[in-house]
Amino acid sequence: MKNYIEQANRTSAPVEPVVDRLAATPQSLTELFYILQGLAVYAAKLDKWKAWAYYGKGVHPMPPTNHELRAEMPIMALEMALKTIDSTHFLEVLHAVVGIGSEAGEMIEALLPVMFGGKEFDVDNAHEEGSDLLWYLAKLFKYTDTTFERVMEANIAKLRARYPTKFSEEAAKNRDLDAEKAAMKDCKVGIDPGY
Repeated sequence: MKNYIEQANRTSAPVEPVVDRLAATPQSLTELFYILQGLAVYAAKLDKWKAWAYYGKGVHPMPPTNHELRAEMPIMALEMALKTIDSTHFLEVLHAVVGIGSEAGEMIEALLPVMFGGKEFDVDNAHEEGSDLLWYLAKLFKYTDTTFERVMEANIAKLRARYPTKFSEEAAKNRDLDAEKAAMKDCKVGIDPGY
């Protein structure tokens, strides 16, 4: 679909009420901090598990400790957050990132009954949640001044730098992050169909 980012962002909620809600209830920022912190901790654990299971990298990760999940939010961070939320641009990016996280959580939630309950995978639900992820990505790309095409091309350039011919566990374990970043930055429009 042409102009997906533009079309998707027409249905975005306004951010102005968010500033008023957060200013009226600053404790909601503390709650958001703990939610995002927990999500980040578990996402990092999930990423380590993925690297261990799929790439043979590292060791099997341990569950997060209570300390990892309940670190205190510094007062200075709360004051900074109160200043940051006054930025419409930041609130749009926050909406996108939180939406991506929550939709990814819904995808995982839909997978659990399949893995641990003997249920069939709900393909229609996966498509619906996937379309929500696309919507939030469109919002993120709009407010970070990029396009799906540019991000996809940069991703392929990064993967070419990491795996010149095809996937290998060795290449996955020994990444050259500087080369990958340079490849992403320097990528040109138009993916080589021969890759």
